[in-house]
Amino acid sequence: MFNENSGLVCIWCNFVKVNPEKKERVPNLSNLRQVVYSKLEQETDSKTQA
Repeated sequence: MFNENSGLVCIWCNFVKVNPEKKERVPNLSNLRQVVYSKLEQETDSKTQA
Protein backbone atom coordinates (compact mmCIF):
# COMPACT_ATOMS: atom_id res chain seq x y z
CA MET A 1 0.00 0.00 0.00
CA PHE A 2 2.67 2.54 1.02
CA ASN A 3 5.96 3.10 -0.78
CA GLU A 4 8.99 5.22 0.04
CA ASN A 5 7.53 8.20 -1.85
CA SER A 6 4.19 8.20 0.00
CA GLY A 7 3.42 11.40 1.87
CA LEU A 8 2.73 9.63 5.15
CA VAL A 9 6.03 7.78 4.91
CA CYS A 10 7.89 11.06 4.42
CA ILE A 11 6.11 12.63 7.39
CA TRP A 12 6.96 9.74 9.69
CA CYS A 13 10.57 9.60 8.45
CA ASN A 14 11.01 13.28 9.26
CA PHE A 15 9.40 12.76 12.68
CA VAL A 16 11.75 9.90 13.51
CA LYS A 17 14.80 11.85 12.28
CA VAL A 18 13.95 14.65 14.73
CA ASN A 19 12.85 12.27 17.52
CA PRO A 20 14.82 9.02 17.10
CA GLU A 21 13.75 7.79 20.55
CA LYS A 22 10.13 7.71 19.31
CA LYS A 23 10.74 5.35 16.39
CA GLU A 24 8.39 2.78 17.94
CA ARG A 25 5.50 5.28 17.64
CA VAL A 26 5.26 4.73 13.88
CA PRO A 27 1.85 3.07 13.52
CA ASN A 28 1.65 -0.51 12.35
CA LEU A 29 -0.80 0.44 9.61
CA SER A 30 -0.65 -1.85 6.60
CA ASN A 31 3.06 -1.74 5.60
CA LEU A 32 3.73 1.81 6.87
CA ARG A 33 6.11 0.84 9.67
CA GLN A 34 8.14 -1.49 7.45
CA VAL A 35 8.50 1.12 4.69
CA VAL A 36 9.47 3.89 7.15
CA TYR A 37 12.08 1.69 8.87
CA SER A 38 13.43 0.57 5.50
CA LYS A 39 13.71 4.13 4.19
CA LEU A 40 15.47 5.31 7.36
CA GLU A 41 17.89 2.38 7.11
CA GLN A 42 18.64 3.14 3.44
CA GLU A 43 19.32 6.80 4.26
CA THR A 44 21.62 5.80 7.11
CA ASP A 45 23.48 3.33 4.88
CA SER A 46 23.94 5.90 2.12
CA LYS A 47 25.37 8.43 4.59
CA THR A 48 27.91 5.95 5.92
CA GLN A 49 29.05 5.03 2.41
CA ALA A 50 29.57 8.65 1.34
